[in-house]
Amino acid sequence: MTQFADDDPRLQGWKAIAAFLGKTERTAKRWEREHCLPIHRVDDRTNATVYAYRSELEEWLRRPARTRTPQSDTPGRPPAAPWRLGGARTSILSGLVFGVLLVGAVATTAIFAGAPAPAPASDVKSEVSKARDFFLSGIYQLALRTPHSLERAKQDFRQAVRLDPKSDEALAWLAKTYAVIGEAAQPAQAADAFTLARYWADRALSANPRNAEAIAASAIVALYGSRNVALAGQLLEQALAISPNSAAANHWYAVARMYQGDFDIALGHIQKAQNLSPRSPAIRATKGRILALLGRSQDAKRELTDLIESAPEFAAPYRYMAGLDLVEGRSAQFLKNMEAVARIRKDTPLSAMISAAQSGVQEGGAGVTATKIPELFAGQAGQPGNHAYLQARIAALQGDPEAAIAYLEQALALREQAVLAINIDPIFREMRNSDRFITIVRRLGLSPGEPVLANTDPVASNTN
Repeated sequence: MTQFADDDPRLQGWKAIAAFLGKTERTAKRWEREHCLPIHRVDDRTNATVYAYRSELEEWLRRPARTRTPQSDTPGRPPAAPWRLGGARTSILSGLVFGVLLVGAVATTAIFAGAPAPAPASDVKSEVSKARDFFLSGIYQLALRTPHSLERAKQDFRQAVRLDPKSDEALAWLAKTYAVIGEAAQPAQAADAFTLARYWADRALSANPRNAEAIAASAIVALYGSRNVALAGQLLEQALAISPNSAAANHWYAVARMYQGDFDIALGHIQKAQNLSPRSPAIRATKGRILALLGRSQDAKRELTDLIESAPEFAAPYRYMAGLDLVEGRSAQFLKNMEAVARIRKDTPLSAMISAAQSGVQEGGAGVTATKIPELFAGQAGQPGNHAYLQARIAALQGDPEAAIAYLEQALALREQAVLAINIDPIFREMRNSDRFITIVRRLGLSPGEPVLANTDPVASNTN
C-alpha cells in the first residue's frame, strides 16, 4: 500500500513548491489556478496552508505542454522566437511586411505569456477521448482492489482529471480511490489518503453538488477517517436520494448500517449493490461479512472462499474469513488467513505478530484459540499499527473482559478502523453492559444495544 508520509515526502508552502519548480511563487499559484498544478490544502480556505507531493509535481511536469501550461511558462523551455531577421538589408516592401508580421508576432507572444493558446477542436476532442479511456481504465483497476490496482487507478483518474479538468465524474472517482486506499491503510498512512480523498471530493462537488459518487467518497472519509458512522450514513442517504442505482452508494450504505447493527437493511442494500455490480470483489466480500454476522456461517464461507480463489490478492475476504476462524476455534486457519492479510497489505507489525504466534501453534490443538494465541500476542499492542483491536478480541476469547476493554480503548486512541465493528462483534457480546464498553460505543457515534437481526428472506427487503 502506498505510504504517503514516507515514500512521497511533502513540499510545505508556496516557497518550497516554487523552488522545486524553479519558478516564482506567483507562477506556481497561477499554474494551480489555470492548469491543475496538484496542490493540496489542509482545509477548504483559499489562503490555507498548502503542500504538494514531489512525485505528483514530477508527474505533472512530464505531461505534454499543451495539456499542462502555456509554452512560455513551461519549466526549462523558453518561448520560441516566432520570427528571425534573415539579413541586414531588406526592401522597403519586405520591411513593411515584416513590420506587420512582427506586430502580430508580438501580440501572439503576449497572448502566450498570459494564457494557453486555444487548441484545435480536433485536439480538444482527442484530449477528452483520452481522458475517457483513462477514466474507464481507472474504474476497472479500482474494482480489483489489490495494492497494485489501487495505485494504477489513482494514476488513471489523475490523468483523466488533467486531460479533462472540468469532469466532476473523474474528480469524484479519484476521491473514491484515495478513500479506498485510506480504508485499507494503517492509521499513519491513512490520514494523508483521507486528506486527498476529501480534497478531490470537494472539487467534484464544487463542479457538481449533486455528484453522488463524490458524496459517497466523502462518506467513506467520514466513516473510516473520522470514524463517524452516523454522518457517513447521512451522507450516503443523500447519495442514494440522488442516484438510487449507484452500486458504490448502496455498498457503503450497507457497511454503515452493518456497523449500526441494522443487518436487515444492510443485507438488502448489499444485495442491490451486487445486482448493480455483480463482479465487484469488494461488494461480495462485504456480503460475506454480513452473512457471517447474521449467523449464516456456511453461506459466508462459501462466498468468501470463492472470492479468495478468484481474487487471491484482495485482502478483505481473508480478513473476514479469519474472523470466522477465530470465533469457531480454527487457530491454524486463522493464522494462515491473517498471514495472507499481512502479506498483501505489507503490514510488518501484523506479520511479526503472526509469525510469533505460528511458531507456537499446532494444527488442531485443543484450546489453542482461547489460551495459546493470547499468550503469544500479549504485550504487542499499544504501538501504532500493532492491532490493539485484534488483541481485544483474543483477550475476550480468553475470558479476560477487563483486558479486552483496555485493548479496545487503545484501539480507539490509535484510530484503528477495525474498532468500528465493536458493537456488532459477537466476541464482545458478554461485555456490552460494561460502562467502559458503552463509552467507547458512544464515542464512535453508535447506539449501545443488541444488533437487529434480518428477516429470514434477505432478498425481501424493499428498503430502496
